[in-house]
Amino acid sequence: MAEETINPLKTDYVVHEPTEICVKEKALSFTGDDASVLDKAGNTLFKVKASKMSMSQRREIVDKSGAVVAQLRFRRAGLHTALYIGTKDDEKVLTFKESDRLSPHKKNAKIFLGEKQVGKAEGNWRAKTFEVKYNGRDICSFKRKSKTAEGIFFGADAYYITVNPNVDQVLVACIAIALDELYHDKNA
Repeated sequence: MAEETINPLKTDYVVHEPTEICVKEKALSFTGDDASVLDKAGNTLFKVKASKMSMSQRREIVDKSGAVVAQLRFRRAGLHTALYIGTKDDEKVLTFKESDRLSPHKKNAKIFLGEKQVGKAEGNWRAKTFEVKYNGRDICSFKRKSKTAEGIFFGADAYYITVNPNVDQVLVACIAIALDELYHDKNA
């Protein structure tokens, strides 16, 4: 029986074998939130473009041709923080909500499709490792590295991610960006 394809954003970027990607924050950018998604050889797969004047901290993921393949939008309402992951036409395909807010070491999040929880990201922010499940299946694991020159001098991190087969690598990049937004500036 073939494994279910995890592609809620309906992109053309599903991998069919274990694949290594890297989400690397740009060290010097006007917004501080621009990034690149690279393949194992260092080639650019996607760029993350942050809106300069957006109250919702909107990010667009664009492919090599410049087409928007996904977007993220941050929302803080009182004590609750959420990040929407979606397409150009539907910004709320998935909702990413922080959990375990009071733990200094565990920085987990829940992933919702509509009102239904479909996934979770669990990890140790200080150890800088995470595992992500979607519909009960492991879809990726990643490690955050900040001990690079860009990380030390400019606060630019890099996330080295293993994407499992039949999973959309755009979704995985969005999850890494969402975790960074939810937790990086707090107790990192």
